[in-house]
Amino acid sequence: MRYVTKWDGRREPFERRKLLRTLLRLRASEAVAEEIVDEIEGRLYDGIATKEILDMAFRSLEKRKPSAPLRRDLKTALGRMKPQPDFEEYIRILLRAKGYRVAPNRVIQGFCVTHEIDGIAE
Repeated sequence: MRYVTKWDGRREPFERRKLLRTLLRLRASEAVAEEIVDEIEGRLYDGIATKEILDMAFRSLEKRKPSAPLRRDLKTALGRMKPQPDFEEYIRILLRAKGYRVAPNRVIQGFCVTHEIDGIAE
């Protein structure tokens, strides 16, 4: 059994299904995902960093599906956004693009307390 090293230093057994699930989330077909996992399993060594495995998987997927890095970059960009105001404004822009009327940053009186609302979409 081969072990991988997680980002926090923990070691755990390599789980094929986790890598397969990641590739499927990146919109790889099942056949392509299986092929990539087979390829990577042949290159594993005990203690390999999960980041190294993911880098191999992304490079391999990019060769087969050139649009794959765009999905990865969007996830990274969203993760780097500040909660306020970046992410809130991003969501408001998305909602407007989908045809909603969006009112930003409202304070609404509830039954017992006031509520700060980041956006109201109609």
